[in-house]
Amino acid sequence: MKAPSIVCAAFCCLLFNIGASLADPPKVIIDTDFNTIGDDGQVAVMAAQLYAQGTIDLLGFTIPSGNQWRDQEVSDCPKAVERLGIEDRVKVYVGAQYPLLHDYKSYLYEVQLFGPRTQYVGAYSKTQPAGPGDLVPPPDGFATHTKPAKEDAVDFIIETIHRFPHEVTILEIAPPTNMALAIRKDPTIVPLIKQIVTMAGQINAGQRIYWQRGI
Repeated sequence: MKAPSIVCAAFCCLLFNIGASLADPPKVIIDTDFNTIGDDGQVAVMAAQLYAQGTIDLLGFTIPSGNQWRDQEVSDCPKAVERLGIEDRVKVYVGAQYPLLHDYKSYLYEVQLFGPRTQYVGAYSKTQPAGPGDLVPPPDGFATHTKPAKEDAVDFIIETIHRFPHEVTILEIAPPTNMALAIRKDPTIVPLIKQIVTMAGQINAGQRIYWQRGI
């Protein structure tokens, strides 16, 4: 999993920027490679609490592959919004299955050349789910009445930024594939984004490891 301190630091940066605008709660999209028990799941809980308090206007979760394969994350996240009681107002949007660079085949080729992984590789540690039967339920089971939105994540990001120019903050705690695809599809959104708060990397000082997140 990603280092929780890095993800929480990104979330704290968002909170710091919220302070001056409590009268008009900032609009936030969370782009997340969701996992129920790990750091992204913890961010979802904190965000839901802030949303309930009226501190942020949580517009939705957009999901690319990252910690897990996208389909597993898209299975987990609707259960989370259901569990948190926000499923009627906050939707889950299906994003990129594959990165633009360094795809799964490239990773497998590297394993052939250099041997087994020695560091965290997220979704690449397992084969991609072939279908619903390969998905693992969260500890409290799959979502019972909540499904992902029909609109995909990239179109949702583009449409939302145009609807609320200079108002939308992207909390980027996933590989930024969805944002990259949105900008590629509609570059006019770039000056209309209020801000992107991103973890943008992972540092493990104890083992002297730095991992730059790929797109």
